[in-house]
Amino acid sequence: SGCEWKMPDLSFVLTGISYVFNAGKFSSMDLSNWDIGATSKTMTSCFSSVDGAFDLDLSGWTNTQSINTLSQAFYYGEFTTINMTGWDTSNVTSFNNTFNSCSNLTDVIGLSGFRANSVTAVNGMFRNCYNLSFNTHNLSNDFGTDLGNSCTNIHSMFTGTGDGLAPPNVTNFDTSLCTTFGNVFQSSDFNAPIDVSSWDTSALTGGGWYGGVFYMFGYLKGTINFDLSNWDFSRLTDMSTWFIASDADTIDLGATQDFSSTTNWGSAFKDL
Repeated sequence: SGCEWKMPDLSFVLTGISYVFNAGKFSSMDLSNWDIGATSKTMTSCFSSVDGAFDLDLSGWTNTQSINTLSQAFYYGEFTTINMTGWDTSNVTSFNNTFNSCSNLTDVIGLSGFRANSVTAVNGMFRNCYNLSFNTHNLSNDFGTDLGNSCTNIHSMFTGTGDGLAPPNVTNFDTSLCTTFGNVFQSSDFNAPIDVSSWDTSALTGGGWYGGVFYMFGYLKGTINFDLSNWDFSRLTDMSTWFIASDADTIDLGATQDFSSTTNWGSAFKDL
């Protein structure tokens, strides 16, 4: 049945809390009121592959501004909810696969307080979170605008996310530095439209696996109208598998797009 872990009110003077509970088997965890210390630290894979479906409450943690990476922090963890209310993520440089494949996860409480001031990568952040709804706790507009500071990697951020559930707030995403949108929404399933009409695609180049717009909307369900008339495709060389087998009903690319650099349209709109 797993270990019942109790260690409240702990204070750290450490530079890392990576892999602390990696692949552990637990029935519950009491980590309340941890002070993780002001020294800059990593949290890579801290809770990755934890075996045990329960609610993880980290809302009492202090000095979270000292965390510089949440890469794979909860990767493949079996948590049903994760409470991160009050966390200061302003110094986190990577959300790479933070919640990837948390297939039981229904809610990230406190998500609306997340900031991305220092982030360079959000790739795979919510990938394959099949049961995650953004209805109650969603990404804030501030998180979206923060991405314009230094984020270059957004691929697979929402691949396979949701199962007819509320979509993430992506309207305000500043993607001006992102060079790839590959797989961002591949196989996702939302009960309301996503709005990417204002995304800045001026840095978008290339193609192939995770590159360009490879499978960006491939097999996406639940979003039927896309206004991409303001997107800049002038540097994009590969459009292959862009909307393959998606539920798109209307795709507006505008009347004055420059596709002069595009050499591959293979399966871009196949099986629409």
